[in-house]
Amino acid sequence: MLSDQSLASVQKLLHDDVDFARSRNAPAAVSKPGQLTRTEKLRLGDLLDAYVEMPGQDLKGSTPAEIYKEFYGHIFKSWVSTQTTNLRTALPPRPTHQTRIELGTPQTGGTSQGTRRSYDEMMYGPVFLNMAFDPEEETFAWTWYDGDNNIIKRKNLEVRLPRGTAIKIAKRTAIENYDDIERERITSHNRTQIIGAARRRISKWAQIGPDSRGHIDDEDKLKDGEILPLRLASDVWLKTSRDDADIATSIQSRRVGTAHH
Repeated sequence: MLSDQSLASVQKLLHDDVDFARSRNAPAAVSKPGQLTRTEKLRLGDLLDAYVEMPGQDLKGSTPAEIYKEFYGHIFKSWVSTQTTNLRTALPPRPTHQTRIELGTPQTGGTSQGTRRSYDEMMYGPVFLNMAFDPEEETFAWTWYDGDNNIIKRKNLEVRLPRGTAIKIAKRTAIENYDDIERERITSHNRTQIIGAARRRISKWAQIGPDSRGHIDDEDKLKDGEILPLRLASDVWLKTSRDDADIATSIQSRRVGTAHH
């Protein structure tokens, strides 16, 4: 998300934009930003704000001019106002690989475990970690599987994990994998809602012409809750870890206090 100053700079570009149509026949096929009137561009301002403030949108390295150009680039990418515009799109479900990662096939070699490790590695192959994450309840559940989808018990993990992969490393990898996919899933969905709303407006303006004065129907406005929040597993993990650390400190303090009595 951009700073307030950067957001203001993007909005200033909108108000200072001189690439607009002074007039336009109706109906028309609008295929680029310069075919919109100044009023119509200004009437896209709320969607430009929503685009800039979209959860998960990484715009820190972009200049206001690049962001402004990107916004229109998404609207007119392979699209012209005479095409059918989808009213709404559903959020796609999380794919299986978002919560299940493969840790790979361990490599044999000399270790303190010796023959036992090599035998297990050759017999069982890759290890899979399933992360059942509930962002609302802020809970995590971890289940380990072998290549045949049999559960691996915790006590057997040491000889089953790939060499150099500790349990905490595997969990971190699973959390980062979840976040990468969730960020793209939510950001893509939210962007589609914003761009869809812009296209629906432009399609109507193109049909009616400048006489519409940039009128916006209620169905072409973003509804409350239509832009979804981004709940990352890493954010929840950090929060619950801090809570757990506080609980652990409290327990330790009580134990020390009890021991002194």
